[in-house]
Amino acid sequence: MTVRRVGPPQETAPLHRTELGRVLVTIDDLAALMTLLTDDTPELHIEFDGGNFTEAEELRTLSDIGVRSLRLQTPKVQVFLNSSDAFAVGERQEAEDVYRLWARARKTQLRSLPIPLSAYILTLMSTVFMLSLAVLIFAGVDEASPMAAKGYTLAGVVGAWSLVGSVSIWYAAFARGSSYAVVIPLSLDEYRQNRLNQTYPRRSLIVTIVLAIITAISVGVLIWSKVTSP
Repeated sequence: MTVRRVGPPQETAPLHRTELGRVLVTIDDLAALMTLLTDDTPELHIEFDGGNFTEAEELRTLSDIGVRSLRLQTPKVQVFLNSSDAFAVGERQEAEDVYRLWARARKTQLRSLPIPLSAYILTLMSTVFMLSLAVLIFAGVDEASPMAAKGYTLAGVVGAWSLVGSVSIWYAAFARGSSYAVVIPLSLDEYRQNRLNQTYPRRSLIVTIVLAIITAISVGVLIWSKVTSP
């Protein structure tokens, strides 16, 4: 009889996770990532919420919800690209190569989710109110009547709540994570042309907001001067 002793099972090396940072993913960028991942193996699976596809160009056919979360999987590494996180997990070298050879060159300052128009409006209203209140106080506090003093107190309470609301809205709308993917179902050239076409309207919006703030403050000062004048 031959006795064979079996040693303890070898422990599997833990998976290594590499954060990719804020990355822009157009059709061309996805194609480049697919090429990188299939350099050593042809086994690549690409999934999104609701299905899978095989060609980068098929990104155009996905819905807005579908492009928010992509997963590319090979036997050695998986790459997750979604609106709240972007990372590679698997063998150390392969995971770090995804960042070093692909993600590093695709850093972006774009937001993963668009800022709703309501956030702009609410923050604009709160900002205008606070600035108007500050101007009115500095302009007429020395000559304030008892009635005006009560008005200042009420305005101060409302202003404090307005400030808290404004800060909360700004934080919720404009705060960004350190690692996520912005997936754009366009080619890189199409994306650049689209951004160029949007530059002028965006600047016009900024100018409009600034003018609205200045106008609101001016009107507030004018009304206050008429109310408090003998």
